[in-house]
Amino acid sequence: MSRCIWAVIALSACAPVPDEKLVVVAVDVTSSVTDDELSRWLPYIDQLIVRAKPRHELILFALDDNTTQSEPILRRDRSPKSRTLSRELGWRRKFAEARRKWEEAKPSLAGKNAIGTHIIELVARLPQLAQGRQIELWLFSDMIQQSPQLDLARDPITNREAEVATRLAKQVIEQKLDGRVYCILGYRRRQVSVARLRSFWRIFFQEAGLELVWFDSVFPEEVLDAE
Repeated sequence: MSRCIWAVIALSACAPVPDEKLVVVAVDVTSSVTDDELSRWLPYIDQLIVRAKPRHELILFALDDNTTQSEPILRRDRSPKSRTLSRELGWRRKFAEARRKWEEAKPSLAGKNAIGTHIIELVARLPQLAQGRQIELWLFSDMIQQSPQLDLARDPITNREAEVATRLAKQVIEQKLDGRVYCILGYRRRQVSVARLRSFWRIFFQEAGLELVWFDSVFPEEVLDAE
C-alpha cells in the first residue's frame, strides 16, 4: 500500500468524531395510509438513511399497533470509535447488509394495514434507545394516535390538547429526552384539525424534552441540504 493511502487512513483515524446522535425514523403502516402515500415517503426515508453520519446510530421502525415491542426494520450501528481500516470496512459491510434488508422489506410495508397507530408508545421507548444521546426523530404519519391510551380518531380532545398532552407525557416518559422531531404528514381521512393536532404534539414532545420543528405534508429538504 502506498504511503499516500496510509497517510489518508491515519488522518481519518485521528479526525475529530462528530457528536453522537440517535436518528429514529418511523413510517406509518396502518390502514389509514394509502399505497400512494407510502410510495411518496419511501424516497425521503432513503435520503435519511444515506445522509446519516458515521457516528449516528439509525433505527427504522414500522409505526403500527405494536411499537412497544416490535423489532426495527433497519438498524445501522455507529461506526467504531477506534477507526482502524479493518473495523471501518467491517462497519461498512454491515451497513450495506442493513440497506439490502431494507430494500427487501419495502414491498411488504404496503400490505401491513395495522389497526392502531402507537406513536406515544414509540416515544416512550426512546430514553432506553438513546442512552443519553441527542435524538432526531422523523415520523411519517397522519399523526392520529390510536391506542388504548388515546384515540384521536374517536376523541379529538378539542380544547383539551395541553391538558391531555402534559398528562400523557408525564405518564409514559420516565427520563427527559433531548432532540428534535420532524413530522411529515399523511392524508387524514378523518376531520381532525391540523392546528389542534400540531398543538397537541408540540406540547407532548416539549414535555418529553423534544422540540417539534416540522409538522407538514411537505418534506423539509432544507434540513438535509444543511447537513
